[in-house]
Amino acid sequence: MTVERIGLEPHDDGPPPVVHELIGFVDRLVALPADPARYTPDQTAAIVRALQRRCGALLRACELEPIEDAGPVDTLSHDVVDTRPAPGPDVVGHIVETVRPGYRWRGVLIRPQQVIVFTAG
Repeated sequence: MTVERIGLEPHDDGPPPVVHELIGFVDRLVALPADPARYTPDQTAAIVRALQRRCGALLRACELEPIEDAGPVDTLSHDVVDTRPAPGPDVVGHIVETVRPGYRWRGVLIRPQQVIVFTAG
């Protein structure tokens, strides 16, 4: 099912179609570690990447926009979860790494981006 065909509107005969897509996604995710000998590390990594892409498509179908900013931290859309000493003064207050992406839905912040930020000293 393509993203364009994933419906979000409820139907008289059951939940919106995106629910079935999410159930299938979870089924594949749960089955992954069930038999660790079944997949090589490369196969597992490929499966995880495919699931991440599919999950991203499902989120976009739900009108969620990921926030994965770089550069200076903005306390309105970023949640600083850790810090690291800056290698130089020009990057103090800048994002080092994203721990978890944030999300906006129709322009409204749903979850801030969780980040690690450079600090002085």
